[in-house]
Amino acid sequence: MTVLSPIFGASLREGLPPTPPDLVEALVLEYYGIDTRAVRLASERDELFLLTAADAGRTVLRFAHPADDSAVLEMQVRAQQWIAAADPTLPIPALHRDLDGCVARPVSVGGAPSRVMTLSSFLEGQLLAKSPRSARQRRALGAAVASFDTALKGYAHPGADHELLWDLQRAAFLNEIVPDAARSCSEQPRPWNLVRDALRRFEAEVRPRLAGLRAQVIHGDFNPHNLMVQVDDPGVVSGIMDFGDMVRAPLVNDLAIAACYHLDVETIDAVADIVAGFHGVLPLLPEEVDLLIDLMSARLCAAVTITQWRAHANPDNSRYILKNTSIAWQGLECLARMDRAQASNTLRDVCHMELTT
Repeated sequence: MTVLSPIFGASLREGLPPTPPDLVEALVLEYYGIDTRAVRLASERDELFLLTAADAGRTVLRFAHPADDSAVLEMQVRAQQWIAAADPTLPIPALHRDLDGCVARPVSVGGAPSRVMTLSSFLEGQLLAKSPRSARQRRALGAAVASFDTALKGYAHPGADHELLWDLQRAAFLNEIVPDAARSCSEQPRPWNLVRDALRRFEAEVRPRLAGLRAQVIHGDFNPHNLMVQVDDPGVVSGIMDFGDMVRAPLVNDLAIAACYHLDVETIDAVADIVAGFHGVLPLLPEEVDLLIDLMSARLCAAVTITQWRAHANPDNSRYILKNTSIAWQGLECLARMDRAQASNTLRDVCHMELTT
């Protein structure tokens, strides 16, 4: 059996035994004083429950994975509080305090290992992944990502410098699981040569340039299942969720992650809409724009590789884990066909930058 690096931690490898909803309801009554009904929600690493109470509306309870670092969990909670104070207009969940005034509390349910519990408001809307797309929506998405990162400017916490497999700065670690992923649960053959080629390019040409980019704490997972839009107006972003992949990294990574799930089969125009929306709120630098295509490629490599590996290790949760895998493969294949120089100039053009020759 191949021994993987420590970055492939237990929270990625090991699933959680399901907590019975009645125990969740008892815990919420004990710590929050709310009589509620709990329904399990799909989740990748944590346990999530939708709570419905007659007199308190709907909320979401999160049990973090017991293997997660307490400093990292504290960083995530404080980041949410920082964002809410810096820009109250951003549509993020509000954290609730329990009867003792705590926003994050270690608890043990039914003899399971202790886990950090948080309760947050429920965001109304429709998942971006299930909504009709438009250029207006993409520009709004770019603007929302830029506003989120602007709100996080200046935030610092020791837990933000943790090793995270999804962090694009750690893309080289993906090579450890590409062979395993190639033999995993995918029912159809995949062009894993695209992943290997992209990772080689990233390591040789991109990673050495990352240290020169603007860096801060970022969201780290702006995929279409972590964003909500208004049901009656899908061009308006109404929710930003899931702070479990926050990390200190190049600022432009957030834009690359948000954009890579919108690659068109023929052109980069959809991505250009997102870039334009971002640039209108938080102006990009030329060196950031020039790395966007490779950063998108690295994220898509992570999306197909990590999810296939995790689905193989956690088959009971594979449907949820693989939710973005097909679109990630489509994006990789799109990039492989694309004229990179022309695409890069398209992105420079929407940012009103001088084109390269």
